Amino acid sequence: MSVRRWGSRDSFRQPLLAATNEIETMPERMAKTPGTEQIRETVGSGPFRFLPDQWVSGVSAAYARFDGYVPRQESPSFLAGGKAANVQRVEWVVQPDPVTAAAALRTGEVNWLEVPLIDLCPMLRQSPGAQVAVNDPFGWPLVLALNHTQPPFNNPKLRRALLPAIDQKTFLASVIGDQTDLGRAPSGYFIESQQMSSHAGLDVLSGTRDDAMAARLVREPGYAGEKVVMLAPTYWPVYMQIQRRPRAGEGERQEPWAATVQYDAAPEEGSACAA
Repeated sequence: MSVRRWGSRDSFRQPLLAATNEIETMPERMAKTPGTEQIRETVGSGPFRFLPDQWVSGVSAAYARFDGYVPRQESPSFLAGGKAANVQRVEWVVQPDPVTAAAALRTGEVNWLEVPLIDLCPMLRQSPGAQVAVNDPFGWPLVLALNHTQPPFNNPKLRRALLPAIDQKTFLASVIGDQTDLGRAPSGYFIESQQMSSHAGLDVLSGTRDDAMAARLVREPGYAGEKVVMLAPTYWPVYMQIQRRPRAGEGERQEPWAATVQYDAAPEEGSACAA
């Protein structure tokens, strides 16, 4: 990462850039590449080498074991600790259809499926040779982000009016169903399993839900029926599974992440809620 490259295009990072001499975690020749230009070289410091001649964008990427890498003599811990390369080659295959991806795992075409469709987990648990496990105790927090730059959610009173109607347990149940071991609620800004996790002040989301109060609070700020669109990025199956019941003035769109970001910033398209 280069703060200089990042800050040149991100207004939020520019104050950090002004207060920092330099922070780089990449070769200097890459860090000095203008933020408007693509870095065309991929060099890391881990146990595998990226094979650029075998990379097909959006299809697959290949990595070969780096024999010059010496791991630390300690157990791995996510991004820290020793990283022993126990195989000579790793192929990363892109398969956007979760059903096809699960079938490839069952038939042995692939050895690992990063994020299976939750509905398919019971079937995968019964598949010979397949193991379903939670490798990341932090999981993926489901986020409802309101576009506060556009009406109607540029009104803070209307943003607060949604709180009595948001039900974390309902959202979670729409994803995991009766596989309750795969989810936790309530959850705050610092998610469960983190040392900083806390339920302080979460009663606004974990208390009794009150749709009638939410409807009254929506009327008080003078909501004029502006269009509201719920966006669902399609790059994770877990987001695609969230059930939505649009109400008056609402719509729903499923988009790739890049399209979601562009749509969210388009004033003419109305306000957007990104799940």
